[in-house]
Amino acid sequence: MADLRLPSRVEEALSEIAGDPTMNDGMEAVMERVVEFESRMAAKLTGVFLNPLALARYDEVLDELWANGSTPTEASEIVIGSGLHAAIYCAVRVRQGFPKPLVIEASPRAGGAFATTRLPSLFLNSRNRPGRLGIPGREEALNVIPAAPVQPADLSGAEYQTNTALAFSIRASLALNARIVCGRKVITADASGVVLDDGRRVKATRVIWATGLGEPSLPPEADGERVIHYMDFLAMLDRPFPFQGLRRVAVVGAGDSGKTAIEALIGQGPSTRWSVPSLDYVEKIDWYGVERRCCSKKGWEANNRSRYAGIGRALPLEADEEGELLTPSRVTPINGRAETLSVGFGGASINGVTYDLVVWAGGFDAMDIEGMVEYSTGGRAVARMSQPNVFVVGPAAQLPPVEECDELGTVAENSAALFRYADRTAVFAAHLPQFALPAEPDPPPPPSITSVTMQGEPNQFPGEMR
Repeated sequence: MADLRLPSRVEEALSEIAGDPTMNDGMEAVMERVVEFESRMAAKLTGVFLNPLALARYDEVLDELWANGSTPTEASEIVIGSGLHAAIYCAVRVRQGFPKPLVIEASPRAGGAFATTRLPSLFLNSRNRPGRLGIPGREEALNVIPAAPVQPADLSGAEYQTNTALAFSIRASLALNARIVCGRKVITADASGVVLDDGRRVKATRVIWATGLGEPSLPPEADGERVIHYMDFLAMLDRPFPFQGLRRVAVVGAGDSGKTAIEALIGQGPSTRWSVPSLDYVEKIDWYGVERRCCSKKGWEANNRSRYAGIGRALPLEADEEGELLTPSRVTPINGRAETLSVGFGGASINGVTYDLVVWAGGFDAMDIEGMVEYSTGGRAVARMSQPNVFVVGPAAQLPPVEECDELGTVAENSAALFRYADRTAVFAAHLPQFALPAEPDPPPPPSITSVTMQGEPNQFPGEMR
């Protein structure tokens, strides 16, 4: 049987919260409706999230626990990365009765991209709905973590939840279903285990890469101070007065990262962390890479999802047929590339214009999947396999959108969407046997063979995908 108990230190923290009048109001309120939750654990965790002091305390305990954990010399399974897909894989494996996988995280804090900040820093793209995981356009739930002890829809009634709701669900699931080692980077991985950055080898029967979007993509001129990646910008929002000394800022990239960066800069994000306008006001924001048709308020609202409609209020009211802006605005969309970038004394310059800060929202460097084969279950690609018993899951696997309609598959914002990959990772984890697959003694298949298929339908697991 799998060990479904929380670590004793986490159990102690929950008891501490339940007995503290400054932290227990959320838990007491929720426990009055405990029978309506999927489990008592879901109710308790929801109560923790509802009180900011309780949430901070729970987060602190998890960070301390994982920071002080020792690195074992072997494990049944190793998962590289501690984000959404690591949480899904570990939760499903434990529900199947297998031992808790060992999760190795390079950063000091587990939880992945959504846990970059402890305080809310961005709103999610998908509306908050309860129920099973679905796809857009069907009024189905989109923010679902299969087999997790608590779901984001349990935590708040906001139409668009913040990153902290998803981070809390991910971290709570890891606490229950994994052993965590933070601050250690995996250098190499093969069918016998991994080698860490301190030279230690950890043996395992199976290795799962769950590294999400990949490493932040940055130009060589980035100095970490005047030119920073979007993820570092998010981390900056956790500090008091993050916009102190910033008067002119550039954002490069108009995808979801760029949009949420703009929201934070103009006060439409969930938290500005004491950056009140009377002290720290970003007066001018140049936004590179915006499509010409979106450069005015009217054009923006006509060509973007309603989730981001508020950005239009900060854009020029009018533009002519050539896209030239006719009215001044706080945010100036620039339908062009950042051709030249340089860092100098007191600022950074793009195309000859100097800024106090450049936020590079240009994406991430994806994992090299050349030579990897698709790993399929029940006729459906759910992961990639680089060698026997070494797999890649989640966005890092770059799987084709075979089960979504063509329109969803071609929308750029859906390339790494939760709804595209969460169920695949869950099915993959549910179907794998306990022990390692037999290694193929023959040479790798020729390039024309693009998938490996396991026979049979995916196993079901308790709770399925609420």
